[in-house]
Amino acid sequence: MKKVILLLLLFATTVTAQKIYLFKDYEELKFTTNNDNYNYGDYLLNQNEVLFVTPEEGILSNDIISNTDYKIHLFESSENSSLDDIEINETTGSFTYVPNENVVGEVVFKYYIEYGGNTTNVSYIYFYVKNTIAKYSINYYEKGTNKLIVSPIIKSASVNKLITVNPVKIENYNIITDKPITKRISNEKDNNNFDFYYEKIPYTGI
Repeated sequence: MKKVILLLLLFATTVTAQKIYLFKDYEELKFTTNNDNYNYGDYLLNQNEVLFVTPEEGILSNDIISNTDYKIHLFESSENSSLDDIEINETTGSFTYVPNENVVGEVVFKYYIEYGGNTTNVSYIYFYVKNTIAKYSINYYEKGTNKLIVSPIIKSASVNKLITVNPVKIENYNIITDKPITKRISNEKDNNNFDFYYEKIPYTGI
């Protein structure tokens, strides 16, 4: 997991938001910790998302460390928390959280900082992983007319989950491109279409 996190960080872009997605097509989280209407915890994300917290909002921003010789001690603090899913930069206090794909609900880690023979109070990091479901449509069109050859197939999946759909054979039609389509499921309905195009086989009279 640590190697995966490091590879994902290569795709990070710096933005002013408190939370940073590592894939540019992710929608920015509209959430601040001062929002009284938010009841889940410090950080909100969907399943299949990667969350990067900047040094300005990271662990060391909550503690004044007068001695540069310090160590961050991190512990699992809820049933579904795993140290394999979180990577902390001890130099900057920034961290990256990559929840296991089966994790839903509140996830809690606790930590304290040891420095100069002293320790800080125990603090907690709260995440809430939402299982947001969206529908997607598999469509089979006739090239040129853009008419549906058969009825669309409607399915559901978690938002941001990577889905691959393979083309199918349709009687009396040739598929134009026989490659599968892969995309991430979005909250935007129009982005969740898997469109395949076919050419009708000419009737030969035989």
